[in-house]
Amino acid sequence: MFVRTKKVGEKSYKQLVENYREDGRHRQRVVAHLGQHDSVEEALQEAREKLEALEGSKLHRQGQEYHRQAERYAKVLRNPDGGYGQGLKPYHGGEIPTLEEMAALAGEAEEAPHSGEYEETRHGFKLPIRVKRERTTEQVAYCEAFQDGEWREAWNGRADEHGYMFVHSGFVGYQRYLRLYHEHHSRAAKKLGEYERKRGRLLEKIASLESVVTK
Repeated sequence: MFVRTKKVGEKSYKQLVENYREDGRHRQRVVAHLGQHDSVEEALQEAREKLEALEGSKLHRQGQEYHRQAERYAKVLRNPDGGYGQGLKPYHGGEIPTLEEMAALAGEAEEAPHSGEYEETRHGFKLPIRVKRERTTEQVAYCEAFQDGEWREAWNGRADEHGYMFVHSGFVGYQRYLRLYHEHHSRAAKKLGEYERKRGRLLEKIASLESVVTK
């Protein structure tokens, strides 16, 4: 076996190559990619150091923190002694729904159309006025199922983006925790997914280099 330098663009990389015979002809195959190193041992040491550094990296810490935060919000939502948990049981079997599932049951899957009229704010901005509508009996029951609260007039006495004039204070809190849960769960999945992909590549490289060393 011997080390061969391969140039890719303006950078040069080294490979451990071995000769072999096939059908009576001499051929070559790459046994290991060494990066900038002249030996398998040096490349293996670097891969092990990168793996160790990855374990304590910012990427890993952020992923774990987002996961802990998501679990904290999940605990609040699933709490059987709280209003959220009591609402999840009959409507979602005790599981945390997606934002789309929640919006569909609350009648908030689509925004209300604009009425064509505008309201001028005290700062001189003109805000479009939404067409007013009312929730169905089933949608009202869903909103009221999540924690004690009361119905109150929407902000500034104007229909919200879904066309409703009244919002349920308990349901607003439920929506907030549900959004926070999904936000942190998504970020955790992205960070930890990236971490696992990098870790997997390093472990694969280490195993490949170690198999060469033990030959």
